[in-house]
Amino acid sequence: MDRPLIGEPLPLDLLNTLWVHGGRTVDALADPAGVGAWLDERDLRSPCSAEQLGPALREGREAMRQALLSPDRPAAQDALNALLARGHLRDRVGPDGPESVVQVDDERWRIAWLAAHDLVALLRHRPERIRRCHNEDCPLWFLDTSRNATRRWCSMDHCGNRSKVRRHRARRAKPEVEPPSQR
Repeated sequence: MDRPLIGEPLPLDLLNTLWVHGGRTVDALADPAGVGAWLDERDLRSPCSAEQLGPALREGREAMRQALLSPDRPAAQDALNALLARGHLRDRVGPDGPESVVQVDDERWRIAWLAAHDLVALLRHRPERIRRCHNEDCPLWFLDTSRNATRRWCSMDHCGNRSKVRRHRARRAKPEVEPPSQR
């Protein structure tokens, strides 16, 4: 699968399964083949088929997107909380010592729940570093890991350069002010 901006933390990578290419929206989770490719790319395993996982992943993606876009909106909070209510971590002692086990009410929701759980951890520890690309036409999200926390673009090669070109063209398109005539 040829997606932009891979390698982000799981919740942001799930959000980034929806992007714009050539002026049209591409949804990597629109069909079972895309779901399977994304799972393979992330090395995620499930006893459920890609066809079974698709609806939960798309619904989880939308709940997380709305929670990030409108964090104060009760409906956005409720949707994310409903996803989080589908599972929990249970601590136990296993053969190798203490461990945490994810328990979900329905296996189809495990990966979406993991993404939502990880999103809450990011929001708890680094909320100011979760960013949407500054290009208003780009729906991609990233975790700003720059030293000075000033990253604005999903990719400097893509959206950053386009923005610079637009600004340059806008400056050149401005009519030049003629100096006052001297008499």
